[in-house]
Amino acid sequence: MHLRLSDEAHRALSSYCTADVDNGGRGIGMLLETHLINPLARALFDQERLAGTAVTVTGVRPAADGTVALDLRVVRTGAAGPGPGGGR
Repeated sequence: MHLRLSDEAHRALSSYCTADVDNGGRGIGMLLETHLINPLARALFDQERLAGTAVTVTGVRPAADGTVALDLRVVRTGAAGPGPGGGR
């Protein structure tokens, strides 16, 4: 699986994660976990098969239930890609 961020998603994450820098790097890390890592994990667990896919995060937005929702585009590339520990 290859993971990408669209420019729009990158801008949204940058905005969310740097809006209040009073907590420094730790605060940015916690916000990144809230706005990308956790919702991405939930979304990826819903996918049946990820090998040979390119997943692009195209949007980051607040969800109706107060959590964060990601807009994803999943494209089957057919290439299995590097094995564990390979790639970026």
